[in-house]
Amino acid sequence: MASPSRRPVRRAPVEEEEIVPSRGSGAARRKAAAKQGLPMVPLAIGGGIVLLIVVVVLMMKRHAPAPEPTPIGSAAANGASVNAVATKQDAAPTAATGASAPPPAPVAAPFDRASYEAKVAAAATAVEALALGEQAERSSKEVALAELAYQKALALEPKNAAARRKLDVRAIDPQADFPRLDEIQGSAQTYLLRPFLKLKGKELSRSERAAEVARWTKERVAIDARIAEAADDPFLNRIDRLRNDLGNKPFFQDFNYEVIESTRPYALFVELKGDTLTERDARREAVEEAYAPFLAAYDQTIHTYLKPLSPAPPKEDPTFIVFILLNRESYDRFFLEFEDTAGPPGMRAHYTPVEKWAFTYSPQVSNPKDPSFIEGTQSLLHELTHAWVDRLATGDGGKTYSIRTVFTHWFNEGIAEWMSCQAWDDEKVLFRPWKSMRMQELAQRPAGVRIPLKRALRVVHSGDLGSEAAQVAREQKVVDPAQATMICMSGFYADMWLFIFWLNFGNDRKYKHLFEEYVRKEFAGNGGAETADRIFAEVFARQNLEQEVDAFQQGIAKGTIRFEDAPLELEK
Repeated sequence: MASPSRRPVRRAPVEEEEIVPSRGSGAARRKAAAKQGLPMVPLAIGGGIVLLIVVVVLMMKRHAPAPEPTPIGSAAANGASVNAVATKQDAAPTAATGASAPPPAPVAAPFDRASYEAKVAAAATAVEALALGEQAERSSKEVALAELAYQKALALEPKNAAARRKLDVRAIDPQADFPRLDEIQGSAQTYLLRPFLKLKGKELSRSERAAEVARWTKERVAIDARIAEAADDPFLNRIDRLRNDLGNKPFFQDFNYEVIESTRPYALFVELKGDTLTERDARREAVEEAYAPFLAAYDQTIHTYLKPLSPAPPKEDPTFIVFILLNRESYDRFFLEFEDTAGPPGMRAHYTPVEKWAFTYSPQVSNPKDPSFIEGTQSLLHELTHAWVDRLATGDGGKTYSIRTVFTHWFNEGIAEWMSCQAWDDEKVLFRPWKSMRMQELAQRPAGVRIPLKRALRVVHSGDLGSEAAQVAREQKVVDPAQATMICMSGFYADMWLFIFWLNFGNDRKYKHLFEEYVRKEFAGNGGAETADRIFAEVFARQNLEQEVDAFQQGIAKGTIRFEDAPLELEK
């Protein structure tokens, strides 16, 4: 009898073979279970219970979906650990359920600055501009872009409260907003604060105030440096004090100028021209370049000759304020606004003893060898000599100084002409009286239209000069009396210059020491006609004095009398 057939038993895949955990340490068992892909379940000591649990687990695995084949070349195919397969199987249910990963966060479009600025420019209402500003705050995070819109809103509606709040608009207070400004205010350098003091009460936004504070912080460094530099410098202090005062004086309230300090002791207040910084700088630099060599040569002559003749010369050089105006129109406006009178025709420069300022004008400074510039410069040096006499003449041994100490008009004007004789050599400026423009004037003067020398030496003031000139004009028959008066008055300056020239250089300098003696008397307040008669007795005794002086001038003009360049010095 055949045996009943038996149902064949399929053998499970290797990875599903029943694994009986071996006895041993818990760690070893857990390790073995992990290697076979078994759940990490703590085993009770009872073997049956353990076996039952293992069988149940194996049966559950047998009926689980088969894993997807591993492609050739994958980690599993190349001997990767079974954990990689288990990981893939663990992920499979997620895909099977149809659940999808969360979508990536949307990327914000970049802020279009150009488009935004165009919209701000086109905004027609404050509300529209405010909305754009708030949009910029959210999108760009740039405060400046938002403020651009808020500024537009404020321009469209100046009292818009929202725009003012957004911009933090308030009136500026220089003392509060600019640190240490109050410490400087009231000092000689207060004029440097003027741009910041002008902001008082002006309503500015937060960013505008910040910009002004930044500007102040930068400028304060230069202001502090100026304060330190001028602390013990009378020259700089005089300049700074004057700059403080000028803004409150007629004519100077809108005076556009800069100061050249490189020519000390002469401080040049230069009127500028042009609307750009380049043009103004060019004017300032041209004036400095043109005047500096003349002032240097002139100052040397003052210190080697004129200053030592004072009975009590100042220990420190005074500061001489010199205004270089732009043109004749500006010069005339100064007279009308400051002096309250019309400027004398033909005047090219003058000195004011009250303010102790010298003035001239120079429309053309590009060529310092130009005759018109030479004329203006010689006129200025003439006036600066008056300024020096005002600081050298003292009748009380140096307690006070004043040009009024000098008694005679002929000496005041003659010495001013004499010291102004600075002229170009090929490369530099030297004291050259024979190059004076007065030499040409004397050569062209009509014969007989002049104040006689001995009468001219007794002229005490400008009133006397006018009287003498009018008398000569009536006596002569050569030219119209009005014209003759003008020729006599101008010729007086030339004649007094020529007389001093002759005393210093004529007759082998025989009378040079006499002139220097007379200068000392004038500077000490002891000059005048009687002093001149006593000191120049030998000179006045010459029978043909006037003709001799004229012959000296004519010899120079013809070239028969020549001189070598040499500094003007005192007789030893």
